[in-house]
Amino acid sequence: MPLSLLSPTNGEANTFPEQVLQQPIDYLRSVPSKNIRGTIIQALNLWLNAPESAATQVEDLIGHLHDSSLLLDDIQDNSELRRGRPTAYRVFGVAQTINAATHALTQAFEKVVPLMKPGTSNGFFG
Repeated sequence: MPLSLLSPTNGEANTFPEQVLQQPIDYLRSVPSKNIRGTIIQALNLWLNAPESAATQVEDLIGHLHDSSLLLDDIQDNSELRRGRPTAYRVFGVAQTINAATHALTQAFEKVVPLMKPGTSNGFFG
């Protein structure tokens, strides 16, 4: 049975849906992780001598994509546990978890748009 939804704490109706969408993502992120993605990104950052802000942006973007894929993968595989804890969809329900996965993808796209360069054939490189 899904957990009950958060109630708005500050009276702003537009923050409530964001909180509900974020719950499965926050729960997933609370599960212990080896942080291999972050380690690889930091290593590449050192090798390429890129600004730390670039590595942070890449790590954040990939994090959103990874969150989305894990949330959906657990549903598709009918997984009970992720690293010894109940999967997000078992806690929040399938519908809320799918919506959270879609929200994570949207967050990734929001991170990409400012990085795009207008007037280029692929949007990223001059």
